[in-house]
Amino acid sequence: MSKYSCCLSQGDTKEEALNNIKDAIIACLEVRAELGYPLTIKFTIKEIIKN
Repeated sequence: MSKYSCCLSQGDTKEEALNNIKDAIIACLEVRAELGYPLTIKFTIKEIIKN
């Protein structure tokens, strides 16, 4: 895991996508804690809607 890794997620609905990214961020922070990396991270949320 890179010191500057990213968390990615998706969902069929906006609500599902938001719940999934929350889970991904939590998992990312848990791994960073295990590796001794700082728990402060910058993030960007990009919304892509497909029809």
